[in-house]
Amino acid sequence: MALDHGNERGMIQRVFGERRSTMIDEARPYAVAELHATQARTRDQMRGLLETLPHAAFEPAVKEDEHGEAPWSAGQVIAHAVDAQINTFLRAARLAVGLGLGPDVPSHPDPALMPALSRADSLALLDIGDRDLAELRISPPTDAVSEVTREDEIMGTSGYKDMLLFLCLHDDDHLEQLKVLV
Repeated sequence: MALDHGNERGMIQRVFGERRSTMIDEARPYAVAELHATQARTRDQMRGLLETLPHAAFEPAVKEDEHGEAPWSAGQVIAHAVDAQINTFLRAARLAVGLGLGPDVPSHPDPALMPALSRADSLALLDIGDRDLAELRISPPTDAVSEVTREDEIMGTSGYKDMLLFLCLHDDDHLEQLKVLV
């Protein structure tokens, strides 16, 4: 079963809108290798955008949107995406299957308060996240092991595969955020 933008929206609606499903249920039809491949494609697209975005995309926003919030710069998007990947989604995934905590990156609970990151700094941070993902792709847990869950203080009952799916959905949302900065 292929993970694409259309079925991602349906998952988000079922899990977060209607509350009639869980990430664990939504992850079942997918193989770990398929989710890793989806994640790698999204990150390649993010990297391509970072390399070509105008310089202004890395500057902090000076104008608020209609909700009174300043739009995130490209660097803020990447800092948040890598923070969420390493400190939340994949930390829960790794712990569920006994792989330890993973790399250490600064946590940014409020992306709006993060300093602007340059293109080079954004790409360097994305490299850290990509190396983490590459290590997991080299020897991922089997599909059977990836179904194991544990209680996580942030994510609740979670396992490797559902957290990897959640990361795919999260990064896809932030990819869309970067596309707007073109």
